[in-house]
Amino acid sequence: MISASCPSCSAPVAFKHASALATICPSCESTVVRSGADVKSLGKVAKFARDLSPLQVGASGAVGKRRFEVIGAIRKGRPGVRWTEWFLSFSDGGVGWLAEANAMWELYDKPPVPAPGAAMADPDDKITVGDETWIVREREVARVLAAEGSLPFPVVGGEEGEYVDLWAPAEGLVGTLDAADDPPMLWRGQPVELADLKLEGVRAFEGWSDSVLVSRQGPEITGTRALRCPNCSGAITLRAPGAAQKIVCQYCSSELGIEDKGDASQAILIREAEKRLWKPPLELGAKAALEGVPWQVIGAMERSVTAYGQEYPWVEHLLFNPYRGYRYLVVADGHWSLVKPMPLPPKGARVDSMTIRHGGEKFQHFQAGSARVKKVVGEFTWEVSQGDVASTDDYVAPPKMLSVERTAEETAWSEGVYLPAEQVWAAFGTKANAQPGGSPKGVAPHQPNPYGALAFTRAMVQGGVLFAAGLALLMLSNLVTANQRVAEATWSVDPVLSEQVMLTQEFTLPESKRRNLRLLVGSTVTSSEGIVHAALLNLDTGEAYLIDDKGSQNYSSTLRDVSPGRYVARLELARPAGSTAITGRQVGLKVIRDPGSPMLVWIPLGFAPLSLLFYFFGRSAFETKRWANSDHAPES
Repeated sequence: MISASCPSCSAPVAFKHASALATICPSCESTVVRSGADVKSLGKVAKFARDLSPLQVGASGAVGKRRFEVIGAIRKGRPGVRWTEWFLSFSDGGVGWLAEANAMWELYDKPPVPAPGAAMADPDDKITVGDETWIVREREVARVLAAEGSLPFPVVGGEEGEYVDLWAPAEGLVGTLDAADDPPMLWRGQPVELADLKLEGVRAFEGWSDSVLVSRQGPEITGTRALRCPNCSGAITLRAPGAAQKIVCQYCSSELGIEDKGDASQAILIREAEKRLWKPPLELGAKAALEGVPWQVIGAMERSVTAYGQEYPWVEHLLFNPYRGYRYLVVADGHWSLVKPMPLPPKGARVDSMTIRHGGEKFQHFQAGSARVKKVVGEFTWEVSQGDVASTDDYVAPPKMLSVERTAEETAWSEGVYLPAEQVWAAFGTKANAQPGGSPKGVAPHQPNPYGALAFTRAMVQGGVLFAAGLALLMLSNLVTANQRVAEATWSVDPVLSEQVMLTQEFTLPESKRRNLRLLVGSTVTSSEGIVHAALLNLDTGEAYLIDDKGSQNYSSTLRDVSPGRYVARLELARPAGSTAITGRQVGLKVIRDPGSPMLVWIPLGFAPLSLLFYFFGRSAFETKRWANSDHAPES
């Protein structure tokens, strides 16, 4: 660290790294630059406004085994966009940057490499640097808004410079360069989560906590600022100061810009609107924990697409957490999704992609459209306005959805996950009779199929249980029924007789509650050769029980509650007149007392495969409903 005195106010200043050529005087906010042992002042830069970023100069963290300290920061911006670049000093002597924009983070911790020609590339152009293919995502001019701490180059408030941002989706990299450098030097980085940097000394915010970022430094900072609408004088709560670019008054719907001056903010009237009060399903300021992370609703907008003359609206709630960034809580037809902005597009994604592979899953194109903003309320980190239009494409792999929005200025990807409505209602503490967004209607594009893997397992288990129940009933039937064979006989058919009568031996049916009889007739005689009739004769009363042959040569019949007594079974073979002689034919009969019930056994055995049939039918019907609303629905 190199110490010196500020040429403007004589206060002590420090250059915290050997590569730091400039530092911002903490007393008079002048930019102090050094050349050897000499220092000079370049004038003041704007005070670094205290927004809701958890980072601050003096915070520290680690990338793998490399420790770093935040030693400086530059805030830049262009119309409608602001971001902060944090200058890092690593324990091994290296330096790097941590870029923060809309609470998304990009870490540049490697030395830059030359990228000839990159400064002249236009958006969507491809350039090659080494073995890597890069796509230009943005080429714009940014202005220095504020600075703090030690920096590797002098900064002057209001100074403008052209920059180029790139990405390399196949390598999972992001890149940036200053177009004024000669030659342009490409800083290569990667998206990171703040929680992965093992941060210490981050800022504490009133009303917010985080189980990962536990080491905080300094007093708790008030997370909101009170404003007045310059149109209607309504009291407005600014919940993301320093990050919010625009706010729509919740009382008069006027569009307001946000001007930050140090630790204060002021609302500036952009456009007065007619009173068209709109309340989103979830109130501004509402807080809830979703997937274990607390979030607050700071803005909402209603958007819609029109297809085949039908309008399809939905509402996007902008959620904010100073430690985790931004999410969108989207509701359409009562179906909810938690959507996270993606720092990089999926690998291999193209404008005309019908399928996209991301995170080991295959996403199928569902629908394209032109989304228009209809209503807006609350604050946003970009300048959203009623009437804004973006082209959209959605890809689904339930319960997830990838979405891309394209405008003339940018292309943005996001990944959503389906949330059951009951989970959202419970998280926001709403009552059963006050369900925001209403009850779900129809099938959402990425709604999980209720006949999924769990349902298949359940169907398999149900089928197995029913099959086992059938076997158990079969075994139980054999145990609890007599199943006694009281008569059995087999006769050879006379080759020439036109009528042949056959009798079993006499058997007795005792006085018992089990007096059901089953007769089973079987023969090798064909239907053209003759018909076998059967009867049961009571020798004590002369009563006869005729057996229905069901038009078959092999049949069975059950007689219920047969009177007790002595019996014989009688078979009669009747042959057509003039029929030719037959040989080798036989007729048989079995009489069983108290047989088991075959229907009782076959009911569960029969329903066992039906459970699987119901599963496959239900799954197919659900998917048919899902894709009926897509661009790829079958033509009727």
